[in-house]
Amino acid sequence: MTHVQLSLHDLSQLVVMQAQRGKSRDEIVKELMERGWPEVSARQFVTMTLIEQQQRASNAAVQGEDQSNSKESYTNDQESRRVLLVVLLVTAVFIVCMLIAFAH
Repeated sequence: MTHVQLSLHDLSQLVVMQAQRGKSRDEIVKELMERGWPEVSARQFVTMTLIEQQQRASNAAVQGEDQSNSKESYTNDQESRRVLLVVLLVTAVFIVCMLIAFAH
């Protein structure tokens, strides 16, 4: 079987896509061996590629949560500022009213 030469990046993407499609690690390793890879190297490459993909997916999920938390934090900060502004305005109005009352 003739195979097109692929870069390591392309092979990595191929490994990830095949794993996502349900192929086992052994099947993916076998395909690399058909491309001329030694079995040990193919197994290491597949294992490392899938571990890196899992880490990227995990990091992306964490970053998504961080962004969500940042938005929530920003919204909470805005709400706190609004409450503080209302309290300050009510206090200022109360002080002005008290000063007017004592002036008369």
